[in-house]
Amino acid sequence: GGLTELEDGVKLYEGLTAPPVFWPILLTIQGRANLLAGRVEAAAALFAEADVAATAGDPVVIDLAIARGDVLLAGASPDTAGAEESYERAAGMARTFGLRMAELEAATRLAQLRAGTAGDEDSLRRLRGLLDAFTEGHSTPQLTAAAALARGH
Repeated sequence: GGLTELEDGVKLYEGLTAPPVFWPILLTIQGRANLLAGRVEAAAALFAEADVAATAGDPVVIDLAIARGDVLLAGASPDTAGAEESYERAAGMARTFGLRMAELEAATRLAQLRAGTAGDEDSLRRLRGLLDAFTEGHSTPQLTAAAALARGH
């Protein structure tokens, strides 16, 4: 299936003496596919490898922080505190890089995670503020999910 084809494609780059600059991105994509397929341990290993391959200042570290949070929630015994920390880190890095969509993704996950807790209203306020900053792209899956969450409360 699709996961096998993705793995075959990534294998074409393995063993190169100087991996391409997009190697961390390829590993992140492969990790996401594994996570979607329910292969949590394989996904975690791929994200760890991507993290090692990423250079300082590479925006892929934001995606990796979000992915780490997703892995922490997907395991047999979810680590909500660890996931929350990963999402907060991702949101902070995204803000520093000026990447509003990545910050919105992290903030959406935080709001979902904090629903019904003491931090619920603060998370939703933050999410609504981020949503207000977007002037276009309202039909993208990220904005649609964030808006549905923000309206639902």
